[in-house]
Amino acid sequence: QELDHIVGGTPVLVQAAELVTDFSSEKTLRSFLLKRYARTAVGIRASGEWVFAVFEGRFYGILGGMSMNELAYLMLQLG
Repeated sequence: QELDHIVGGTPVLVQAAELVTDFSSEKTLRSFLLKRYARTAVGIRASGEWVFAVFEGRFYGILGGMSMNELAYLMLQLG
């Protein structure tokens, strides 16, 4: 089957309104989880409403971005 568009992502951050803390099944690099990077996350609220979050990474020599735990907590707070 041909696909016009595809997006992938790892890891799952929130499931059933609970923070996911074990990323071992997704084999995500520890440094990717702990370091602050530019991040993009997509979620779906119980109402069916979609939530998109995008965070800048490094800019003008200042460290920005978020760790995966920070992003997970934010997505939980956003529902």
